[in-house]
Amino acid sequence: MTLTITLTADPETGKGVDFNADLKGYFADFVPFEMPWFLEPTGSSETTQILHLDTPETGSEADTRVVVLDGEDFFYTFSNHTVSGSIDSIRLARLGDAWDATAQDLALEGGLISGVQEFITITGLSIDNPAGVAGAVHEIVAGLMGGGPDGDTADAQPIYDHIWAEAHHVTGSTGADSYRGTRFGDRVDGKGGADKIWGLNGHDTLLGGAGKDSLYGGQGRDVLNGGTGADLLTGNGGADRFVFASIAAAKGDRIADFNAAQNDLIVLTGMDANSRQGGNQAFTFIGDEGFSAAGQLRAVISGNATILTGDVNGDGKADFRITLTGQHDLTVDDFLL
Repeated sequence: MTLTITLTADPETGKGVDFNADLKGYFADFVPFEMPWFLEPTGSSETTQILHLDTPETGSEADTRVVVLDGEDFFYTFSNHTVSGSIDSIRLARLGDAWDATAQDLALEGGLISGVQEFITITGLSIDNPAGVAGAVHEIVAGLMGGGPDGDTADAQPIYDHIWAEAHHVTGSTGADSYRGTRFGDRVDGKGGADKIWGLNGHDTLLGGAGKDSLYGGQGRDVLNGGTGADLLTGNGGADRFVFASIAAAKGDRIADFNAAQNDLIVLTGMDANSRQGGNQAFTFIGDEGFSAAGQLRAVISGNATILTGDVNGDGKADFRITLTGQHDLTVDDFLL
C-alpha cells in the first residue's frame, strides 16, 4: 500500500513544508483541548470525523492546531472507554476559516468541519478496529488525547507508526519543501519552490518540478528528474537514472556523482533532439567532436567536470548544458537517447 501525502505552503508567507521536521514539531507542544469532537454529516447517524484541538489562545483561535481524522463508523464505547471505526485520512492543519470569530465556535458545514488551513494531508490509510476494542484507531485517538481525558501533551507515536510503515507518494507545495523518504519505493513530486528531497533504500522516483531543487537518491535504483531550474542531482548507491525531458529541464543542472560502474544512465528519450523535424528525434552522441548538425550530443572534460551539451536546431551552438562532477569518459552506453 502507498500513502498519498499532499503538502500545502503557508498561504500568507508562501513558506513550504519540511515534512519530517514539521510533522514531528507539530505535536511537540500539542496540549489537547478538552475531549475530541465526533462529527457526523447532517442527516446521517454515521460519525465520519474526529477532531483534536490544541489548546486555543484567546483572540487567535483561527491559528489553533487541529488534527482531523476522516473515516467512517467512528464510535465511542462508554463501558470500556474505547474508540472504534476506520481512519482513511489524517489532516494536520490550523483552524483558519473553520473558526467563526463572531459565534466564537467552529464553523461547520453540513455537520462537518471545512475551511481548515491544511499543510500536511495524508490519505490512503486503512486503519480500523471493531467496537469495544482498544485497537489501532483507539490508540491514535487516545494518543492525541495525551493518553486520556486528563492527559498532557499529545503522543503522536501511533500516527508515526502508520505513516512510516508504507511507501509514500508525495506532492509538494508551491513553496520550498523538504522531504526524507521511507525504506520503501517512494515517489516525490516537489512541484514549485527550491525543494530538497531525499530518497532512502527503496527504488525511488524523485521529481523536482519548477525551481532550483536538490534531489538525493538512496541505495536503490532511483529515478531523478529535476524539472525546470538549475538542479543538483545526486544518485548515491544503485543504478540510477538521471532524466531530462526537455531543453528547459536540462539547462544548468549538475549531476554530482554519475557512476558508470554502477550502471547509472543519463536519460534523454523524452527530449526532441531535432527541432527542425517533426516528432521526437533521438540524439546522436559524438563524443568531444564539434557540432556539425542538429540532434548531436557532445561531452567535453573541463577541469574536474564533464560538460554535456546538445545542439537541437543545427546552428552549431549548445542549446542546453548539463555538468557532471568529475572527469568522465562518457560513451553512448551511458545514455538512453
